Amino acid sequence: MRPFAYNALIGTSAGAPHTPTYATASRALHSKHDSVELQRRRPRDLGVIFDVLREAGHLDGHKEYVSKIKQLARRSAWQRAVALLPEMREEGLTPDVATYNAVLRACEKGKRWKAALSVFSGMQDDEVEADSTAFSTSISACATSSHWVSALLLLTHMTTGELNPGLSAYNSAVIACEKGRQWEYGLALLGDMKDKDWRPSAVVYNALIGACARCAETKRALAVFEDMLVAGVMPTVATYTAAIKACANGGEWQRALGLFLQMMTEGFTPDVNAYNALMSAFANCKEWNQALELLEEMEREGVAPNADTYTMAISACTKDGLWLQALGLLEDMEWNDITPRVSTYHVAIKACAKGKNWQQALGLVANMRARKISPDVVAYNAAINACGGCKQAALAMGLYVEMQTDRVKPNILTYIAVINACSQVNDWQQAVSLLTAMRKRGLRAGVNTYTAAIDACGKAGQAGHALDLFNQMKKELEPKGITYEAAIDACGRGRRWEQVLVLLDEMRLKGLEPDMQAFDAAIVTCSMDQQWDHVVELEANLFDLQSVKKRLDAEREAEEMVEEAHGLWKEDSLGSFSEDLLLDEI
Repeated sequence: MRPFAYNALIGTSAGAPHTPTYATASRALHSKHDSVELQRRRPRDLGVIFDVLREAGHLDGHKEYVSKIKQLARRSAWQRAVALLPEMREEGLTPDVATYNAVLRACEKGKRWKAALSVFSGMQDDEVEADSTAFSTSISACATSSHWVSALLLLTHMTTGELNPGLSAYNSAVIACEKGRQWEYGLALLGDMKDKDWRPSAVVYNALIGACARCAETKRALAVFEDMLVAGVMPTVATYTAAIKACANGGEWQRALGLFLQMMTEGFTPDVNAYNALMSAFANCKEWNQALELLEEMEREGVAPNADTYTMAISACTKDGLWLQALGLLEDMEWNDITPRVSTYHVAIKACAKGKNWQQALGLVANMRARKISPDVVAYNAAINACGGCKQAALAMGLYVEMQTDRVKPNILTYIAVINACSQVNDWQQAVSLLTAMRKRGLRAGVNTYTAAIDACGKAGQAGHALDLFNQMKKELEPKGITYEAAIDACGRGRRWEQVLVLLDEMRLKGLEPDMQAFDAAIVTCSMDQQWDHVVELEANLFDLQSVKKRLDAEREAEEMVEEAHGLWKEDSLGSFSEDLLLDEI
């Protein structure tokens, strides 16, 4: 092969008196092949040129293959890179460690951990000893795909062998632990790095904080953050973002807000990810006022919110059923040309359900279709809940039928929602029918599903069917207190006082304390059949229950007063009153 032509093609000028141009390379190829096709067609990229060279018999060395593989890696063409290994063998070349490392890098860039491990295993078949680069690249490939087990096994193999894993291998292993939610292993790796007198980078600390955040380990995440500062590693916006997420997942929005303000005080400019981390804290704690104020703050600071920002802001409105605010945020998204996601509609429909606005919930389902977004099972369930909560059982059933027409498979939550809707209007036949359909689909009914069906039968005066369902459930599941109370209410409505007393006794034997509604139902039932001895006993039990409740309420109120007083006492710098005196007064 002519050196200047090859050097021109791979962008080097070694061994050439001047830097060749594309024209000189093309003439070299043309003179070799005498090809009219090559003369009139300019290759689009290096990949085509390499193919031409290989067909001409010029691509016959390890370096040329490595160059081709690197080119493929840059284009994320990992499949073609892997395919070159058997091709080399067919041409009588055994891939060396450099070739394997280049293929591993292509797999890493393509986020294909299985392919990377397969290539790594192939090194043994070719009797090629893996070096530190091969191990580190394979670990990194596992990290990009959250396959932490293989990453740690590779790292362990390095430490037990003759190779000493470097900082990059540890970094990749920590990242794998973060994506795999394995904060314990991540902290252990951090300890190993410190034992080696290495200084972990901000990337490692960020990954560890992120691993703790994913598992709602807020205290550990903040401890890692403090350790980072003590070690003299400068935090980044990503560091603060990870710490804020940890607070958000732990339900500590005040701490999240404090970190956000600290970040700004330190001179960092929050990006949309940092704002979204804080927004998730407000969403998780349903602090809708804070969420809406944060959106206004983003607008003032010139940070454009994205779909995630709005979705979390709408989610913050769900707890209090603020459907009007939720719909307003959806309109803002449209105004800002931001396409809502399926999850955005989920939370918006839930807000309508909480706000008892079934019309708007159905309107949002229709809006999804208008936007060519197919409603999924979560969207249908939320809409069914909205209809059921407003005693629109017919509409709830209509959605149940419609979702199956749309080939959306109902899940357990779907059946609970529809059965609850039937319970609201005393449609016990439909409730029992749905329970049967659920079982035929191979779905195991849970306690809540049975309870809803029992409640529907009871409210419709079908005590016999309610007891049948209750006894059927006991063969499969352990009833909860609410299940017993639903069965007691059903028997009470059916004037089955003996069964009511049996259920009450059974509850006590299982350590479940009947509530006041259960006692009221029993007293009314026994009174109607003139079972006065039982009435007297039940009223005595009810009086004891009320006394206990009053005492617990009084204790709870006293505790709240102590907490409030403690806060005032800590704030009073002059010590105007004594905490001990206040506690004595309470």
